[in-house]
Amino acid sequence: IILIGASTGGPSLIREIILNVNSLNGATMIVAQHMADGFIDSFANDLAKLNNHAAKIVEDGMLLHSNCIYFCKHH
Repeated sequence: IILIGASTGGPSLIREIILNVNSLNGATMIVAQHMADGFIDSFANDLAKLNNHAAKIVEDGMLLHSNCIYFCKHH
């Protein structure tokens, strides 16, 4: 499991990291970015379009899978 947590300035760095990850090699990446709910959805969708890894928004009770990037919503 790869965990990334960020706040101010994080989106550009997270974008750079995700764009430079060629393979997760069976790992699961979880990103916790302090961002308003409406923006985290579009942020995750934009990154999914630029990368060959599946990107999903974490939901309660969701099972995590390898080779996927998950984005946490701020509650």
